[in-house]
Amino acid sequence: MRWFSYQTPDFVSQNRHLRRALRTTRALFPQHALCFVLDGVRDDQKVFRWVREVKADFIVTVAHEERVVEVWNTRLSRRETVSIGELMHLVLWQGTFQAQFQRAGRQEQRTLRLGWFRVRLPGEDEPLSLVVVEHLHAAEEADDDDEEGERLVGLLTRRPVTTLRQAQQVYADWRLRGQIEHGYRLAQEAGLNIEHLLVRSLETMQRLFGFLLWAILFLFRALRRWPRPVVRWFQHWGGKLGRKHDRSGLYWLLWGLTKVWQALAIGPALGLQPAPGPPQPTYG
Repeated sequence: MRWFSYQTPDFVSQNRHLRRALRTTRALFPQHALCFVLDGVRDDQKVFRWVREVKADFIVTVAHEERVVEVWNTRLSRRETVSIGELMHLVLWQGTFQAQFQRAGRQEQRTLRLGWFRVRLPGEDEPLSLVVVEHLHAAEEADDDDEEGERLVGLLTRRPVTTLRQAQQVYADWRLRGQIEHGYRLAQEAGLNIEHLLVRSLETMQRLFGFLLWAILFLFRALRRWPRPVVRWFQHWGGKLGRKHDRSGLYWLLWGLTKVWQALAIGPALGLQPAPGPPQPTYG
C-alpha cells in the first residue's frame, strides 16, 4: 500500500482526494474548531464550499486578484463590486507590528502593517474577511519563491475580522503553513523517507503514521528544548562540519541521532563487551 495515492493507477483527481481529506478530518475531530490553511493553488470557490460543508474555517492566500467581490460602502450606505486586487491597493492601514522571519539561516525582524475588509462573493450570502498585509522592510531582499517575503499579501478567511488583534491572529495562523511544509518535507523526502515504506494494510499504515508523527514532534522538541551543546554534538555526528554557512536544522539532528542509535544497536548485536580490567589477586 502506497502513502501517496497519486502514484497509483486508481488515482482520480486531487480535488476528489482533497474533498475526502476535509471530510475525514472533520470525522476524526468532530468536536474541534478546525481551520484549514491553504496556499494560492486552493484559492477556489468550490474549495470554499467544501470547507463550509464540514463546518470549518479556512485561510487562503489570494491568488486571483481579478476576482470580483462585493464590499460595503459606509459613506454611500450601499454594496459595491470591486476586484480583490483593487481593494488590496486601497486598504486603510489599521496598525503595524513586528514579526520574526528566518532567512538564509538567520533571524531577522520585519515591520508589517495590516488592514482588512468584510467582503462577499457574488451570489453568496456568507461574508468573508480579506486581510491585507504589507512588509515595510526587507521585501526587496526576499527570495523569489519566498511567499512570506512578498511586499503585499492578501488573505481570504471565513473568520470575522473587525479588530487588529483578529487580523494579526489570521496572519499568525497563516504563517504556520510554512512549518507544516517543513514537517511534510522531513517526512516524505530526505529525512524519514516515508514514501519508501510500503505496508500491507490500512491498520499498519495508521500505526506507522502515528509513530512517524511522534518522531517528528520529538525532533522539533529536541531542537528547541535540549541544551545547545547536546544538540550540536548530535548534529556533528550527523555531518555538520561547523562551517560558517552551515544550517542548524532538523536534518543534521536526525542523521546524528540515527548514527548514535545504530552504534548502540550494533554493539549488543555483535556481542561486544567492555574490555576486562587487570586480573585481581586472589587470597587463600
